[in-house]
Amino acid sequence: MSVDVVFQLQHRVRRPDGTLGWTLSRAVPLLDEDGRIEEWIGTASDVTEARE
Repeated sequence: MSVDVVFQLQHRVRRPDGTLGWTLSRAVPLLDEDGRIEEWIGTASDVTEARE
């Protein structure tokens, strides 16, 4: 079971070439039968150009 809550965070990252960029990370928790978080499913996207 998942919930309608989305964790979202923009944060700085250092790229393999040494430059700094921005990443948008989003995730939703998957819950067990008792409503406890079992794991997270998510994505990370490079949003450097959109922030500039």
